[in-house]
Amino acid sequence: MKKVFAIGLSVAVLSVGGLSISAGDAQAATISYSGNLFSNVTQATTGSASLLKFDSALGTLTGVTLTSQVSGSAALSVFNSTATSQGFSKGKAEFDFNLVAPQVSVDSTAGAYNLSGTVAAGVTNSYSGPVSTVDGSYNVLSSDLSYYIGNGTTTFTATGDLSDGSYSGKGASGVFFSGTSLLSANAIVTYTYTEAPAAAVPEPLTILGAATAVGFGVVFKRHVSKNNQEDS
Repeated sequence: MKKVFAIGLSVAVLSVGGLSISAGDAQAATISYSGNLFSNVTQATTGSASLLKFDSALGTLTGVTLTSQVSGSAALSVFNSTATSQGFSKGKAEFDFNLVAPQVSVDSTAGAYNLSGTVAAGVTNSYSGPVSTVDGSYNVLSSDLSYYIGNGTTTFTATGDLSDGSYSGKGASGVFFSGTSLLSANAIVTYTYTEAPAAAVPEPLTILGAATAVGFGVVFKRHVSKNNQEDS
């Protein structure tokens, strides 16, 4: 995945003898790369993605933004050990997610929240729902941008701590909570930069003037050569 957006900033024009030469626009742009960290995991896991570093040939890097995307589902089981039916509320299945990149380490939480219902005596009920999306966006400090510049790749590592997930809710003392989960995660790196100036391109009048000068030069050279032959 690659996205490039450009916004014009300025134009420099040089005037020489009535002819114009235009230097290329200085522009700001962004480019993004994405990769999968892990897919549909059901237990504690670690995944990684190698994403391209910023190519300095594009220009001057001014910012790096890291984005983590977590999605999936969680199933919460509620067991009632009492002799009568019990209601519960605020049930949740919660899991830790950690994204690590050069000079950046961010912990996030994902989970299915606000589950409620009634459980009959001695019965286990299961509830499932989507995991709350964790779209964390983190800006790398300007002093650390150099870690993301080069010809190779940058490694992004993530852990999904599902086995130690927190399953809880509000109910009678005889109501117990447990659960399972299924998670996937991606990483995105976005580089913001100022594009390298484009090479100067002669304006049409410049080209015409140069061609005219060359033409005059050829005619003059032929004229001088002819005169020299006649004087010989």
